[in-house]
Amino acid sequence: MNFLLKTTKYFTVLSLLLMGSFLFGAQASAQSVVDINFEIDPLFKELNVLPGSEDIKWVKVKNNSNENQPIAVYADYHEDFDDLGSQMKIVISSGPDIYYDEKLSDFFSANEIYLSDISVGIEKQYNFAISFLHEATNDYQGKTLKFNITIGTQSKESVGDEGGGGGRGGGYIY
Repeated sequence: MNFLLKTTKYFTVLSLLLMGSFLFGAQASAQSVVDINFEIDPLFKELNVLPGSEDIKWVKVKNNSNENQPIAVYADYHEDFDDLGSQMKIVISSGPDIYYDEKLSDFFSANEIYLSDISVGIEKQYNFAISFLHEATNDYQGKTLKFNITIGTQSKESVGDEGGGGGRGGGYIY
């Protein structure tokens, strides 16, 4: 799995007021195959996140190479001993196209997830939405999870939805 960009990590806390932080925040160099720009750093750091809450942030990827580039994302690290990821959802989209819509715990176990190809010289915005499911119970208070998410060019060795990446992480404590 080969991704071409910087990887930065951070961790956050999410309690009953669920402080959030999620992914990305680094930028690739100007000479890289792709440039990655994040809406804010850290991408998610909202307070008062409760069951039913959702936050959406963007990541922009620009193709600097002389050929189309397949873009993929995956979780390269996670700690979810309390199964809090089963109570959260991640949706990755661009415009009307939805590339991934599953529980965060499923995202952790997935291999690289192909998002789309980006043409030469084009910048594409991917939206990352994290939501805390309405049906989450008080059993998840005090529970934690940490993770890193990687985004970048998908490796040529990938088969199907598998590939590689670079990016940013986060975590939650409910």
